[in-house]
Amino acid sequence: MTRPSPNPSSRFDGSQSYVATDDLKLAVNAAIAKIVANGKMPGLWNKWFLSPIPPKNIVVGLELSPATKNAWANLNDKPAEDYNKK
Repeated sequence: MTRPSPNPSSRFDGSQSYVATDDLKLAVNAAIAKIVANGKMPGLWNKWFLSPIPPKNIVVGLELSPATKNAWANLNDKPAEDYNKK
């Protein structure tokens, strides 16, 4: 696997894992917020989880859950573990 050259806003930690830096995190969070705000997120969900995926036209069949809808309504960067706390 070829790794892209490191630049000031990204780096590799020596494993196969990519370490997200603040610039990358901000860019991804902004892109997700924009998709949610313009109302396109449900359409993307339907495309990837409820519609046939070529070339074999397999349907994942993963319905949109209330928890996912809530996550879109309340965007944050908390890890999944924070939601499992009792």
